Amino acid sequence: ASAAASSRCAHAASDPGAVYPTLTLGAPAAHALGFKDGGATAMARKLRACIASREPAERMAAISLAQGYGRRCALLMCHGFAALAASFALVCRTNAERRSAPFFGRLRELGYLF
Repeated sequence: ASAAASSRCAHAASDPGAVYPTLTLGAPAAHALGFKDGGATAMARKLRACIASREPAERMAAISLAQGYGRRCALLMCHGFAALAASFALVCRTNAERRSAPFFGRLRELGYLF
């Protein structure tokens, strides 16, 4: 997934000093793993069905499916963490441009800054 940080900021009507930078992100997908078994949602459905089955072969198939599902979810989490980091960096940049001491003071209080 690709992310594009927008330099435009939305201002809240209730707080004219508030700034909300925007970050757009395409839907995360594990392209490197292919789509022959469907996406993560389809794999989760298949996994639940295999686990619920009383057939020994289906239950054995669940092991392989669970490993594939785990790999796919790990890759998708990387997409999510990258979007979170990009969003945080954009908010920091926006507040640095505004020279917002209160924002960085809160980060220091929370332990993000030393």
